[in-house]
Amino acid sequence: MKLDTHREQDRIALLIWIGLIIGFCVYGVLTDWGRSVTGSYLVAGQAWLSGDDPYTTGSTDLFGFLYLPHAAIIWTPLSLLPGDVADCLWRVFTIGVFAAGCWRVFKVAERLAGGPMILLMTILAVLPSLSAMRNGQSTLPMTGLLFLGSVAALRGRWWFAAIWMAIAVAIKPPAIALVLVVWAIFPALWWRMAVTMGVMLLLPFLAQSPEYVLECYRTFLGKLGNKTQPNSFEEGSIFYAADFATFVRFIGIDISDRFALVVRALAGLSVLALSWSATRRLGVDRGTLLVAALGCAYIVLFNPGTENNGYATVAPVMAMFAVMTLETGRRLPGAFLCTLPVLVALNYETMKFVTPGNTVWFCPAVTLVFLGYLTLLALGSIRYPWRTPSERRASRPAGVPG
Repeated sequence: MKLDTHREQDRIALLIWIGLIIGFCVYGVLTDWGRSVTGSYLVAGQAWLSGDDPYTTGSTDLFGFLYLPHAAIIWTPLSLLPGDVADCLWRVFTIGVFAAGCWRVFKVAERLAGGPMILLMTILAVLPSLSAMRNGQSTLPMTGLLFLGSVAALRGRWWFAAIWMAIAVAIKPPAIALVLVVWAIFPALWWRMAVTMGVMLLLPFLAQSPEYVLECYRTFLGKLGNKTQPNSFEEGSIFYAADFATFVRFIGIDISDRFALVVRALAGLSVLALSWSATRRLGVDRGTLLVAALGCAYIVLFNPGTENNGYATVAPVMAMFAVMTLETGRRLPGAFLCTLPVLVALNYETMKFVTPGNTVWFCPAVTLVFLGYLTLLALGSIRYPWRTPSERRASRPAGVPG
């Protein structure tokens, strides 16, 4: 079987995604969903149906249900089904949406770099995402929807972009970091996104009383505040974040939580400035890919609630830029970039021997390297991992249409 054609690579990549969905459904049934986090969604969906508080069903303020009421609403029909069926349908949804988003953004990358690359990009994106697939985490559909929204934006499909991104926020609030950047840099989204986000926030009022929904929003904001409180550095304590602050403290720099908050804000402004510059200097297609990558890196690095499994959000863009670099003939930097998602995938299995007891500093360290690479790209300081139209024509075999 030839792997140097788009059709063959598409076929194998599609089989990988289908195999993952089936495989994790079978694995979950055989292991009684022992590593699934869907219990908090299930209880929240049942609480929403009965009019109880979905946010007090978890064991602590730092765990349990931590999302907008919309996530509970999504789970209400699933909560009426047998457990195995509900968990399987949730895996179909989470992995399926993640696959759809990766597929769309990888196809844009293929077009810009000029060759069939989706198979290697898929493999590199999947490896760090396996634990999130097994656990049924909403990180996956959030990421897929952000990619769908980004591709819609670069194609000028503004309403689709606004809708996909609003749903991403509804499923998992950290998506707001990339949404705000895209919202700010595309004038066509300014009023469309405002309308879409407004409708999204009002939708729960159609399903429950205003007092109940407002109380859910108030409790959600309280839990969101708790998630940003100081985290003990000892693994196994209250909550052990895998964000930039953990890495900084791991290397011996004692920063206060107030200073960490300032860094998060400055990093957000920097990502916004780099994104604005990239879209205007590189064009919409290339600039939007860079915006999506910067936003995903920001989400995992500067969200104080990030866990190791959350790095499934940045894995696809790591894979995309790595394979694009290889495709454009830069083998050494391409090979180096290919190691980044692999290192993220192996973080626990390797770091438990290197730094036993403190393993979650490694994913932030790897992603900080990737963020540095993206910053150099956005500033135009290094060669871009895509071909110009004339380069793509020159690399195309004779007789192949443009």
